[in-house]
Amino acid sequence: MHARSHGVTTILGLAVLVFVLGLAASAPAAKDKIAVLIDSDFYDDVSVKFDRYVQEVEQRFPVELLVFNAHNWDSESPENIRDFLLSAYAVDAIKGALLVGDIPFAKWEQTFGTNAGVSSVFYEDMDGSFSDNDGDGMYDYHTFGPNEGPEIWVCWMRPPKWDPVLYLNRLFDKAHNYYTGVTITNKRAFIAGHQDYDANIWDTALATAPPCVDIYGAANVDTDGVGADLTWDTDIKNQLIKGRQTLTPEESEFEKLARELVIILRYLLSEHYC
Repeated sequence: MHARSHGVTTILGLAVLVFVLGLAASAPAAKDKIAVLIDSDFYDDVSVKFDRYVQEVEQRFPVELLVFNAHNWDSESPENIRDFLLSAYAVDAIKGALLVGDIPFAKWEQTFGTNAGVSSVFYEDMDGSFSDNDGDGMYDYHTFGPNEGPEIWVCWMRPPKWDPVLYLNRLFDKAHNYYTGVTITNKRAFIAGHQDYDANIWDTALATAPPCVDIYGAANVDTDGVGADLTWDTDIKNQLIKGRQTLTPEESEFEKLARELVIILRYLLSEHYC
């Protein structure tokens, strides 16, 4: 009787093991969550093509787009938007954020010289700190947190203020054409740095160009702003008109979506298409 009980237990154990392994094998792959902030002011006017865009992105990539469309985001401060992204990062573990519309951005400046500009990392570094030591409205000091580097990526869909509905609908149409194969882009990369004072385009552990070379090959990667060279707006415009698949510093697993999102932004910047 004891031996038989042991045999039944063994069979049951094997059955449970097979059942558990079967569940593990059939479990769907985890999807990265992406926060999408789009202004409520014009959402209804772009919702048909925007919703199609969301559906096509989710079909193309292992992601879930969390759409926040019930708020007028362009009336918020950059600090409030950062707080919202911090909450989404903590609660939903977002891997990136897509900002659609005239959404405010933080500004940075160097403590010496006249360099200043948009601070994308303000929305990307979830555990870092930012200070405006001279109180002029531009952040002049930033430190990374325990994790050196950004925790999420940020992509901008920022249409002209004078007709955001027209340009966003045009953008979503072009995204649709790209995803369905109607529009074919060049398989090339372009990396631009305003001033390469840290040699981060080619020569450091955080270098931005080598990952693009791995993806596209050295002959298909162009750079501007290497060393003492400066990048001007006309330089970028001229490169975009030539046609690029990506304008990106580097690519990790969750940044693959960002690379694809950036592809369609070039249409809004190129006179050839707009």
